[in-house]
Amino acid sequence: TCLPLNKAHLMSKASDASVSSSKAVTVLTYLHGVREAVNAIPEIQAAGHDVDLIELRSLKPLDLETIRESLSRTHKLCILDESTQSGGVGASISALVGEELFDELDAPVRRLCMDDAPVPYAASMEKAVVKRGSDLIEAVRDAVAMSVRAEAEKPKDENSYQQVLDGAFGDRLDKKLRAVIMLAYHKLMSSDGVDKPDKFKSRAQRC
Repeated sequence: TCLPLNKAHLMSKASDASVSSSKAVTVLTYLHGVREAVNAIPEIQAAGHDVDLIELRSLKPLDLETIRESLSRTHKLCILDESTQSGGVGASISALVGEELFDELDAPVRRLCMDDAPVPYAASMEKAVVKRGSDLIEAVRDAVAMSVRAEAEKPKDENSYQQVLDGAFGDRLDKKLRAVIMLAYHKLMSSDGVDKPDKFKSRAQRC
């Protein structure tokens, strides 16, 4: 049986406990990065985190639905990439996720890619250029820490939301614009019978 090349493969799924505690991260990778990521999972889990590890069997077409399904659980993304920082595969995927799945993200996309330089022939020098499992472990930790910090710092009610606006803009924020922002806040936070995911409420509060 031939595998569908246009579908990504979920190699490892983060535990429900890590998802509910916001300690799960979606990891996208391919080729050499797959082995590095698989080998890094035990250490990631030992640190109290977990990952949805997705192998990208096809880069074009990109299986955006599998990525969407994972991000709807984790809301954090790391890309372990073999290409360069500028104009590489990770840059294209990151841009597409930002365009299509921005509302699923609670933290910036972390790209683990090569520097904009040729890959050295010497193995010792190659290690300094190509990202490894150790880099992924650190990136997962940082992504979780950033998400937890944002959750702790977000405003809890309307008064604290007003304080955020005052602190960010002071008297420079036009009254009409402030009214529009607060109207959007009330619409997102109101109990009008429409089920609004927490991520939208969180994003409105962190505006």
